[in-house]
Amino acid sequence: PTPLALRRPAPGVVEGALTVAMADTALAGRLARLMTYNGLLPGPLIRVKRGDTLRLKLSNELPPSSTVNLLGHRSDLTNLHTHGWHVSPEDPADNVLRPVPAGDSWTYSYDLSRQPQGTMGWYHPHVHGLVAEQLWQGLAGPLIVEDESPLLADFETHVMVLKDFALAA
Repeated sequence: PTPLALRRPAPGVVEGALTVAMADTALAGRLARLMTYNGLLPGPLIRVKRGDTLRLKLSNELPPSSTVNLLGHRSDLTNLHTHGWHVSPEDPADNVLRPVPAGDSWTYSYDLSRQPQGTMGWYHPHVHGLVAEQLWQGLAGPLIVEDESPLLADFETHVMVLKDFALAA
């Protein structure tokens, strides 16, 4: 996956931005209109260090819609949730109950002081009633907390994300 552009405005503080939007994406020689983070599939690789505070601005550029799915949820809401990170489930961190409406944004702040180095996790939307739909449509990406141990310093590493898609019509 493409690394997310990050800035370090202060020691131990990392900032980046994710934009959720529809994008035409080539899959197996076919174009599919999918939900993406920053126009990428999979979403960008977020790589940080143990002890960092990651401030991640999530902007929702999905088309505004009053359409509801089978469960009665509006399809233009999204948010962000992490797996594998030991972070607070409350605002402004990993609150899965905070929707980000179309045209709006929210800045998440993740304190990674309790996160072990050398770990891999992933992020995706987690709006109740929309999780599966948004995952199926492409919203997911990898999270890495760098391994600062010199034991593997001489080895080249790669991140690979696998995602199964079934395209019809």
